[in-house]
Amino acid sequence: MEKKQTFGLVIVIFLIGGYMLYDQLQKTTYQEVLSSVIGKDESIIEVSVVIDEPLLSKSESVTIQDPKVIKQLMDLDFKVKKSRNHEDLKNSINIRTNKGLHQIYFSYNYVVVGGETYYKIDPVIIPLYDYIEEHDFDWEVATE
Repeated sequence: MEKKQTFGLVIVIFLIGGYMLYDQLQKTTYQEVLSSVIGKDESIIEVSVVIDEPLLSKSESVTIQDPKVIKQLMDLDFKVKKSRNHEDLKNSINIRTNKGLHQIYFSYNYVVVGGETYYKIDPVIIPLYDYIEEHDFDWEVATE
């Protein structure tokens, strides 16, 4: 009987350890995700941000060319975790580099970089959204 209990305990510990390892492998940072999409040999020319609020029937956009502001936006430090679940992402950041265009879609809780993998923002307070809202950008409002 004691061998069965020991074996069961070993299996439970193995399963918990495996889950914890898997969970850790799903975590990364916003900067690491960006660096996997934007090459080191690319230089950012401009960044356009589009905020779409369908419930308010409002869409705003701004183009940023100030290198200091662009660097701050790209260097935001927050953690993300790969996720299968996601919500509809209507807001976007378009990064134009010397080699092409890269897109980031985001909401308060999720971000997609390069259109491949959804990441849940951890913690849910999104520094990306906060940073954009804190700046006094000259927003262009789309009229319908």
